[in-house]
Amino acid sequence: MDSGAGFGRFDAVIHNAGVMNRPEDVTVNTVAPYLLTALMEKPGRLVYLSSSMHRTT
Repeated sequence: MDSGAGFGRFDAVIHNAGVMNRPEDVTVNTVAPYLLTALMEKPGRLVYLSSSMHRTT
């Protein structure tokens, strides 16, 4: 399986979650960042971002 590990260690990895309007969006916003991080060497800094859009929809 190809992954970010092929590029070596990253100084920082930033995951940016989007708006969740459908149940299927959980896969993209929650599972995908976890899986991507698990497939690579531990970065120097790991940052997760999200928006407050879920409160207004």
